[in-house]
Amino acid sequence: MKKEATPQKQTWRLWTILCLLLSFSCSCHADDYELVANATLITTDGIVKQVPMLFFIEDDDCYVWAQNAEEDDFTPCIDPTLRGTLIIPEEVGGLKVKYIYYRAFKGCQIDYVRIPNSVERILPEAFMNCTNLKTITIPENVISLFFDAFAGCTSLQTVRIYGPIEKPEENAYIVGAEVFAGCTALQTVVFGEKMKYIGYKCFRCCSALKSISIPDNVTEIGLAAFELCEKLEEVRLPSHLEFIDTRCFSQCSNLKSINIPQEVKSIGPDAFSHCENLSTVRIPEGVTTIKEYAFSQCSQLKSITLPSTLTRIDNYAFSDTGLTDVYLCSSTPPTVSPDGYVFHNYGDRKIDKLHVPDPYKCSITWLKWFKDIVKIDPIQEVVIEDLTWPEAGNYGDYDLYTSTPGSYVKEIMYTKWGPVDMTTTTFQKNYNYSALIYVAPCNSDITIVDDAPGYIRKSDGTLVQCDYVTNMSDGTQCYQFNIYVGERQNDMLIPNIDIELPEPVIGHDPADDMALHPYQDTTEGCTLSGIIWTVVDENRQMEEGETFQEGKVYQLMGVFTADNGYAFSDYTGCTLNGHYPDVFGKFITKDYFAFYHYYVPTNSQPTPITSIEAEPVGSDAWYSLDGRRLPSAPTRNGIYLHKGKKVVIRSDK
Repeated sequence: MKKEATPQKQTWRLWTILCLLLSFSCSCHADDYELVANATLITTDGIVKQVPMLFFIEDDDCYVWAQNAEEDDFTPCIDPTLRGTLIIPEEVGGLKVKYIYYRAFKGCQIDYVRIPNSVERILPEAFMNCTNLKTITIPENVISLFFDAFAGCTSLQTVRIYGPIEKPEENAYIVGAEVFAGCTALQTVVFGEKMKYIGYKCFRCCSALKSISIPDNVTEIGLAAFELCEKLEEVRLPSHLEFIDTRCFSQCSNLKSINIPQEVKSIGPDAFSHCENLSTVRIPEGVTTIKEYAFSQCSQLKSITLPSTLTRIDNYAFSDTGLTDVYLCSSTPPTVSPDGYVFHNYGDRKIDKLHVPDPYKCSITWLKWFKDIVKIDPIQEVVIEDLTWPEAGNYGDYDLYTSTPGSYVKEIMYTKWGPVDMTTTTFQKNYNYSALIYVAPCNSDITIVDDAPGYIRKSDGTLVQCDYVTNMSDGTQCYQFNIYVGERQNDMLIPNIDIELPEPVIGHDPADDMALHPYQDTTEGCTLSGIIWTVVDENRQMEEGETFQEGKVYQLMGVFTADNGYAFSDYTGCTLNGHYPDVFGKFITKDYFAFYHYYVPTNSQPTPITSIEAEPVGSDAWYSLDGRRLPSAPTRNGIYLHKGKKVVIRSDK
């Protein structure tokens, strides 16, 4: 474990406290005074009582004060042995409580505290070492959290910060510094959208913290903000972040992947050093500098793609990693020190390959780190971190990215079949959408081959067939995936049992025939798992027992599962009576669908359709007569469908 050298730590803290106190004392007037007022305490056994609390009144400001504050003794403002929930009043003496003073509650044994919405600043060590404190909510008017405000609260499990925490122009080093440092039980941190700044060592040594999602308004994360968060596995960084600061995530030994935002220009020293399980790193186009030791000791990092915008890599940036392949997209290699150790490994172990657009442009320096320098391969496929299809009521997922050599995802777009702005519209049930993924080469030296495969390879190695691949005029490729958004748990699925599908007829209930007539043929490569009817004109699914009405358009959806795990190419495989469907696409799950549209005219007559070509599922599932799959074998009296036959269950009791 690396040791931190902080010889001036106590000096700057004492100087800061002195400045704060001098600033405060110089601003006092003759009419400033201390005031004792009651706060509400709900004890651990549920008793509500009033307890005295010390405040300080200065002009129009009211502070939660500390005993003997003027004598630098700073005894807490309440009895430090009190247990339970403390409710700080919002108003005292007709004035709003705006500040919680230095060491106001330090060492108190309270379990919970309610900070009023009137509070704007929480000063240094205000709740430090409150070892029974379990939850804290920072209200939305708080703009400053000073150093060690909640440090050492070893029982603190949940923190909610709703205030627009800002980095002030002065004393920026101490505002936000080590606010929650050493909160070893902290598991959940919720940030409000107003949050702007996470300070120096803010969550350092929060060893129980497993995930963190930082809102996009945060533009700066301070030095070592999450250092030594040993259980941290998932991190979502804000999209407007421009710099990953020194040791920001150093020694987060359980961190497995990191997606660096698009606006980041520089990755600081030791930013991810000693992240022993970090195996996936996405460095976007736009990053220009990677500082010393940035990814050193990342032993699970096997491959990395460096963007074409990268101009400098400092010493030991990738030292002692597990790298076997490095992909360098820039036509001109970034600057490295001739005598440096950018990719140096223990025992002078060399990395297998450096993939570059032009091997002849690499200096002799690069040869001492790699066994071979080869020409980079063109784009052959798109590799993404995740592939999650949208659900009704959600917005599009724009977090997909590539780790494929020589390429990056330039843009991801969702479109509805018809004009729609997906930036303001959520996905709607029973609508068709397309996910468009535009893939671009890292630089002009790489070209996309015309016969690039029409699929996406997920990070787990599985393939997902796309519906179309289009070569665009600007040199990019567009991978199109057609999606049907539905809530599968609510869909009325008619199972793959003996069925024959009739032409819709006025007054006819589709469920009457779906479960009673035999199908005729089978289709190689897919299995029919269900049928859904929708009323197209009204954009809704047909309800149980509903019949067809004249003058309306209906849509029959056959739900299929591909036997080989990915989509059917060129619409072959699953057909209705030998005809291709009107529409073909995917569900949220691995299942696929085929649409067939019908118009029910006035006085229409039935025209039999012989079959849907599909293989029987052959499962042991039970279904009701209306086609709903049961969670288990039925126990109530009734008629059910099982293995393609009607089964009557009758109790003699």
